[in-house]
Amino acid sequence: MNPAKHALAEVLLRWYVKKDLTIIGDENLEKARELKSSGAALIFFPNHLSNADVPVLDYSLRQRGYVDIASSRYDMQGSVLDSNPITRTLKTAYNVIPIPSQRLEMKNIEKYQKQRGRGHSAAMQVLETGGALSVLAQGSRSRDKKLHPEKVKPSTAIYLDMAPNVYIIPVGIWGTEDVLPIGSAKLRHGKVTISFGEPVSALELKQHAILTDPERVNELIMADIMGRIAALLPEEYR
Repeated sequence: MNPAKHALAEVLLRWYVKKDLTIIGDENLEKARELKSSGAALIFFPNHLSNADVPVLDYSLRQRGYVDIASSRYDMQGSVLDSNPITRTLKTAYNVIPIPSQRLEMKNIEKYQKQRGRGHSAAMQVLETGGALSVLAQGSRSRDKKLHPEKVKPSTAIYLDMAPNVYIIPVGIWGTEDVLPIGSAKLRHGKVTISFGEPVSALELKQHAILTDPERVNELIMADIMGRIAALLPEEYR
């Protein structure tokens, strides 16, 4: 993370978002802090509407006084962000673990697997030391605002197995698609709401999935997580 660029990102978010930012779920953030203090690792799973989603998540945590969680959080971010000057700046303003884009998987599977392996190793180190991750399960931004859980890769559940004591924090975000629309390199003023859901044990999710259908464990885990995200969102974003 580049401290100067993070300070710049904070200034931009204060200007474009703070006035019309609504943060829901303070009680769940307090539960997350208690879990983290007891040695648990956290994984935030937000929906994905805009490249402003993760900066808003970070800003919201800091606004509510959860600097300890925000500072220990790393974003799993795709290399596609490098193509936009705004997102390239935002990427260096936060703790980021780069992961290869799906485009690379189609072009060079060997290179993709190596880069993914490095990313997963870094993510495992963060979780094993009681840190936090942000994972965009949808992968790419939704162009119609919807979640499209059917497009989520079951393999995303691999993060839940990277440490023995992991808790999932579902997050619903809406309005960021107006702050930094797809295809835009310019920030705009917008009304944004972010809702933090109740933490749930990764072990609990896995055990439930195994009992339901041991042949579809990862698929069921991700369906459960996406359902928890959907419950935090207005109908038009589900």
